[in-house]
Amino acid sequence: MEKAEFSIENITPLHISSGNIAKPIEYFYEDGFIHVCDFNKIIDFIFKKEENIENVSRKIIDVIKRNGLLEDILKEINLYDRRKEFVVYKIKGPPEKTQIKLFMRHGKNLYIPGSSIKGAIRTSILFEKLKDSKNYLLNFSEKDFNNYSEKYNFSVSDIEGNFQSELLRINRLGMQQNKASKLDSAEFINIRQDHKIKCSIVAVKNLTIKEIINFTNQFYYQSLKRIIDMDSLKKYPKVIENLKIIMDIIKNREKDEMILQLGFGGNYFTKSFGSLLVEIYNDKNLYALRKSRKISKPFGIFPKTFTTVNDTQPGWIKMKMIG
Repeated sequence: MEKAEFSIENITPLHISSGNIAKPIEYFYEDGFIHVCDFNKIIDFIFKKEENIENVSRKIIDVIKRNGLLEDILKEINLYDRRKEFVVYKIKGPPEKTQIKLFMRHGKNLYIPGSSIKGAIRTSILFEKLKDSKNYLLNFSEKDFNNYSEKYNFSVSDIEGNFQSELLRINRLGMQQNKASKLDSAEFINIRQDHKIKCSIVAVKNLTIKEIINFTNQFYYQSLKRIIDMDSLKKYPKVIENLKIIMDIIKNREKDEMILQLGFGGNYFTKSFGSLLVEIYNDKNLYALRKSRKISKPFGIFPKTFTTVNDTQPGWIKMKMIG
């Protein structure tokens, strides 16, 4: 068993989804921040304060039908001056009137589960162990996956930090249609060195810390190379330029550093064995394989689209071993 501590910093903005979404009825904008409120707390306050509940309810419904904005609701029911009493947390960003994908939290603090980092590293370890056994990969089952995960066992600690999040627009580049489609906004974080964020990795069985670092860097370098080489991405030169910057960071890293992609924005090559599958299958016969295995919506080679934030793939971080 071997244990090491790592510092963490962003290369590109990071979003780990909580699965929760803030709708316009749940937030208002003020002084450069989105103020996310507890709407149930507002309703509880109304029931305790108001005698004419029916009249207040009608006003709320009228605003919801008109635009659904929390700011207008609070003004309509004369609670706007008390708006900050209902704020749960703030997100730095521009005015917004759409759904916001929220970051993982533990209480009010932003939170990165160790399982997110572990999953990203585990994919790279399995890739390394399977890359010379492509025929075996064709019949790779969930049981095999669990066996490999048990054989090459390690753990990663959770990360909690008091750093500020910001609101960024998400774009999914429709590579097959030669156009970009706009999605909702999401809450992202940027971890800097001065935040002094750390996590621990314990290599429990059949692994060393050095192997974890090397396997991770090799896998994600290969993944980026596959993405950049895609013909369908060449119509987005700025995205390619930014991906090449990440490749250079991996190439020129120090020996105690590893670069990986976490959370939202990952794709076929960073989240799976896609780099191996494209060597075995073309688009047509991969579709046929999935159809034969009765996948409800069989599909061909990924990715058909590519998610970006600020013309780059989100979720890239650098982890550096301490000591």
